[in-house]
Amino acid sequence: MSFISDSEFLVCLKNLPIPAVDILLFNHNKDKVLLLKRINEPAKGKFFTPGGRINKGETILEAASRKMYEELGLKTDSSRFIFGGVVEEKYNNGIFGNIDTHYIDLVYGLILDYDFEEEKIKLDAQHSEYKWFKIDNPNLHIYVKNKISTIIDKIR
Repeated sequence: MSFISDSEFLVCLKNLPIPAVDILLFNHNKDKVLLLKRINEPAKGKFFTPGGRINKGETILEAASRKMYEELGLKTDSSRFIFGGVVEEKYNNGIFGNIDTHYIDLVYGLILDYDFEEEKIKLDAQHSEYKWFKIDNPNLHIYVKNKISTIIDKIR
């Protein structure tokens, strides 16, 4: 698997859409989604889905498992992920300031088991807190709403 430096990533952000994987974590009733409050741009201060760019040489499901572990400290069998679809995200800023960012997100869902223990969650340095939201909450970020709509019929 190949990892690139910040300077290489900046060149990519300026010139290419970034392939990414995002994960929607649903409660066992499938009526709530677990979101993380972002510390960094884009979407700083917003509750958002865990996820991020896919590294070269990494499968999409490997990326989803890696992001779950990096951002939440949770390990899961990648066969449990349910593919929802593709959502584009465009921002006029990002981690490097006012550089437009464009992500092509492959959206996956995961239904958490009844025995899921929230105390196992260990947030990374990009997030300050996590919180459950009803999936029909009108205040969710538009990109979160779009991701929910790609997958909700597939998990029910």
